[in-house]
Amino acid sequence: MATAPDAAELVTNYFGLAVKHAAKWGKLYPWLHDQFVSVATEELWRASTEFDPQRCPRFATYLIPRIRWVCLEVIRSERTRNPPAFAPQWTPSPKSDTSPLEAAPGRFADPAETAERLDLAPLLATLPPDRRELVVRHVADAETLTDLAAARGRTRARVGQIVEESVAALRTAAGVE
Repeated sequence: MATAPDAAELVTNYFGLAVKHAAKWGKLYPWLHDQFVSVATEELWRASTEFDPQRCPRFATYLIPRIRWVCLEVIRSERTRNPPAFAPQWTPSPKSDTSPLEAAPGRFADPAETAERLDLAPLLATLPPDRRELVVRHVADAETLTDLAAARGRTRARVGQIVEESVAALRTAAGVE
């Protein structure tokens, strides 16, 4: 968790990024632009106090999905209050009869469902044993990179790089991203 001075610094440094991402939504729904900026700024403050650099090395990586989520929530709530305002935005077609908002994923995927869908055991078997152990200990067991580095006798940066490369290899093998 970030301390108050750290959180204030994050807000100062990433305010432009939050407004930029809110403005992207504002271009799609101009009448909601101010709401998007408001909720994005609020989420920036919330994220800056909850951010843990041990779990996610880049604050932007942590912040952008959260801004996306709160902007989708604004659209969903406004859509239930004022359905006619959204009528020209989307019409059913033979290719797609589901609104993009209804098809949007939830905030966080269920880990058990994701593990079952991706069938992680064979994927993890594709990694060398030492890398597999690092990924499992970091991702599943929530061990910090610092602890893993101390156990391995390597630098935190190198262990982070190994975990990042291994997760990228797993994503590629699973066909994700």
